[in-house]
Amino acid sequence: MLSTVSQMAFWLRPGGKSGGNSAKNTTALSNHLLKKTVTIGAHGLPHAIGYHVTFTIPSGEHHRHAVFESVTGYMPPVFSIFLTFDPKAQKLTPLTDGPGEQQYPVILSTPGKKHAMGVWSPAQPSKGFEHVGYGRFRFKTEKVVKWNCVFREKHAARIPVGDYSYRCYVLVGTLKDVTSTMITLRRSQDKNCN
Repeated sequence: MLSTVSQMAFWLRPGGKSGGNSAKNTTALSNHLLKKTVTIGAHGLPHAIGYHVTFTIPSGEHHRHAVFESVTGYMPPVFSIFLTFDPKAQKLTPLTDGPGEQQYPVILSTPGKKHAMGVWSPAQPSKGFEHVGYGRFRFKTEKVVKWNCVFREKHAARIPVGDYSYRCYVLVGTLKDVTSTMITLRRSQDKNCN
């Protein structure tokens, strides 16, 4: 188990630009904290890596909408097979490379299915955002593929200051290892909820 606390930097330095948009921040370092606990072999499952992340929105922030990318995996382009997996229905379905998000856990696999990595969260979907949460992307120029698990918070007036915690699992191994571990985690969640 590994735990860290990071004070996050802004994407851009003050005065910088990205995609034609100017930086809105006036400092390079933010007051946002990211606390992360990573558990290898979560719940005694050798193919599961537990990610428990907490984002702290500091005082003085005024937002109505927040997007938290709780965990992401950038991988070599050999992980060229994009799939979704519904652990409840135990159904594996081909997925386009998007880019973008959809509602089911994402798995990226090598063509021979010997190597795969996926992500699942018992907290998905975010309330009000039931059709998104798991993203996938193929960056051809950069020669990399990516998956992620994203949570959203929305409030009519202002998102309250404080901690926002999310639990995800990264699954690694063969495609069979990844899907069977996801099923086991889902069943365990169902038992704990009853």
